[in-house]
Formats: sequence, structure tokens, C-alpha cells
Amino acid sequence: MSGAAALALALAPATASAQTAADWRAAAQRAAEPLPPRDPSRGFMVRAELGASLRSLYGVAVYGGDLRVDFGWRTARWFAGGGPEFHFGRTTHGLDTFLVGLRGSVGAIVGRFTLGGGLEWAWLQIDRITRRETLYKFALGPRAFVGVDLLRWDQHALTLTVDVGVLLHAQGYLPSGALLLGFRR
Repeated sequence: MSGAAALALALAPATASAQTAADWRAAAQRAAEPLPPRDPSRGFMVRAELGASLRSLYGVAVYGGDLRVDFGWRTARWFAGGGPEFHFGRTTHGLDTFLVGLRGSVGAIVGRFTLGGGLEWAWLQIDRITRRETLYKFALGPRAFVGVDLLRWDQHALTLTVDVGVLLHAQGYLPSGALLLGFRR
């Protein structure tokens, strides 16, 4: 065996252990590196809105207030979700109204603006004065909305939304509009 071959054979374990040690150091360094930050605009979304609404049933105006809560998912560019809606109001003739609905929404986020639409299913109750009975309506219809973030901090926003829709029922339709102030997370 030549001297060079014997030297190479003698140094082989040292070279292998140095390479293994370098691999271990590189793996430890990768493990110590922090994970990339999570995108704050992506994830579970909750939105609560409260505001004034105007509806019309057979040409009679129904003034009231709406409370809406949405749960869903969002990214930096789109969102999808839905939730319950409650309306308490009164007609121009003094009849009390109550609406409970379930809404679904999809839309796009363009800078500070939110554009979207969806479907709404609702149950409307109107108390009558002249008789001891209540008028009930079940309805389904499309809706559209546009919102703007008035104030943003961290993953939260204070929003202003204009929502319009039409509920279709067996005897006609019920157009509606609402101006809502909301909080989104």
C-alpha cells in the first residue's frame, strides 16, 4: 500500500465525522431560525354590525334597526362567511315588525373597500293592531353590499357598510337597505 493511500485511509473517519458534524450544525441552525410570520390578513373572520334599516312591504315603509353577526374565512383578497341577522322595527302605520334571517356572503377585498353579495333567508313577523293576529312571511332573496374600513389596527377594523337586498315571498317582494357600523376581526 502506498503512503498516500494509507494516509487517505487513516483520514477517512475524521473527514466523515467532520462532515457529519457540519450537517448537524446546519440542521440545528435551520431549527433555530424563526418561522416566517403568519399573514395577519388571512384566517378566521368575525364581523358584528349594527345600524339603521329601511324595508318596504306592499309599499308601506318599515323603519328599524339591524344587528348582524358573520363568521367566516378571509385572505388578503377575498372572504366567505355568513350568520344571523335580526331586525326590530315599526311600519309608518305603527305596526311592530321583527325579522330574523340567515345570510351567506362572498366577496372581494380591494384595499380598504369590501365588495360582495350573497343570499338571505328570512322570517318576518308583523303585529296587527286591528285584529289579535300576526302576519308572518318567509322569504329568500339576493343581497349586495359595499363597505369601507374607517379605521384599522392589528388584525381589526371599524367598518361602514351599505347593504341592499330584495326578499322574495309568495305574495311579492320586500326591498331593503341598511347603513351599518361594524367591527371586524
